[in-house]
Amino acid sequence: MPVRRARVHRAGTPLDRGAAPAGAAAAVGFADRPHPNRHCTRIAGVPPGAYRRERERARAPGTARTSGTGPDAAP
Repeated sequence: MPVRRARVHRAGTPLDRGAAPAGAAAAVGFADRPHPNRHCTRIAGVPPGAYRRERERARAPGTARTSGTGPDAAP
């Protein structure tokens, strides 16, 4: 299990840079497409594609996601 966890962690870097999930998976040593999906979902809670989309949204200007609570929340 530590090897899989390390691969999932290392796959985050290319995904953060906008790489396709299949390319990131191959770069860190996963054998096929379902393999990283299964392990990323189990370890990180989301599949690689969802992780990448969320990171892209976070980088886009003016698209900060908020919880809708707190002092700046609209009434």
